[in-house]
Amino acid sequence: MPDEKKPLAQKPNRLGAVQRSAILDEAFALFARQGYRRTSFGDIATAVGLSRPAIYHYFKNKEEVFRAVGDRINKDISLAIDRTLKCPGPLEERLMAIFEARAGRDYALLYVSPFGRELLDEKQRMTTGDAASASNRVRDTATQLIADAHASGEIDLDKQGVKPEKAARLLLTFFEGLVRTEPSEERASAAAQAMVQIFVAGLLH
Repeated sequence: MPDEKKPLAQKPNRLGAVQRSAILDEAFALFARQGYRRTSFGDIATAVGLSRPAIYHYFKNKEEVFRAVGDRINKDISLAIDRTLKCPGPLEERLMAIFEARAGRDYALLYVSPFGRELLDEKQRMTTGDAASASNRVRDTATQLIADAHASGEIDLDKQGVKPEKAARLLLTFFEGLVRTEPSEERASAAAQAMVQIFVAGLLH
């Protein structure tokens, strides 16, 4: 006999996932507008149209919401990195894609919000396993792209006596600095583009 109760058992889970996503969307907007410290758990509940008892069903406090926002950012980074690996193209374009994947959501915090630095500091303080996984994914992908370009003859690492891992680490260190020091997304992207061009040009045959 068919189990007629199964669809009913799945429906709350789907609704719960949608509601949780809506909470994270509203929380992200509030954090960007008011900063982490000035945003209360009650503010988040009100923004999404839930009572405080109702929002406790999804998150126990503001810090847990912020961690979940950060985790979603890190998962977005990993997905963007996966797309970069699947798309062929010259090394310069693929390295820029890594920069954009890594920096995109941080830009949203830095340049849309007047509290960008505070939010990045809180994000760093609450670093989770997903953050470490995303960072490792960025590093490993950059290393792989550089190694593949060397193997195909597009660049010559031996010319500068560097290994793919070291080349990737140097470039990513520069990228990290840009995210935190440039005053606008436009300037950071322009600086990243210039650096990638110089980097690749220095490794050409």
